[in-house]
Amino acid sequence: GHIARSRLARAAENPEEVADRAHRAMRLARKYGYVTYWIDAVLLDGWSKLLMGDWRGAVSRAEEALRGNDDVSDEVIPGASDARVRYQWGEREASQLRSQALVVGSK
Repeated sequence: GHIARSRLARAAENPEEVADRAHRAMRLARKYGYVTYWIDAVLLDGWSKLLMGDWRGAVSRAEEALRGNDDVSDEVIPGASDARVRYQWGEREASQLRSQALVVGSK
């Protein structure tokens, strides 16, 4: 689905397609309550931001994937590091994204 296609676009360095697919995946995940799918989609959106040179946006997405969506206008989605989720793959990828974005930002 959207996650697999987004990863392929990321590999091809097509950040616009990555962002588009990630946003579609986030909407589906919110609608149906797929927490790990939402985390993966948020991280893919972060990678697209990094590919487009928005390192601050990438850091923000990495942190959102870790802590969850606490926006009061939406249903709260727990993050990868939440005790209810404990999505270690998502935690590692968020840490990697954040680290790479901070390196880009320090240049």
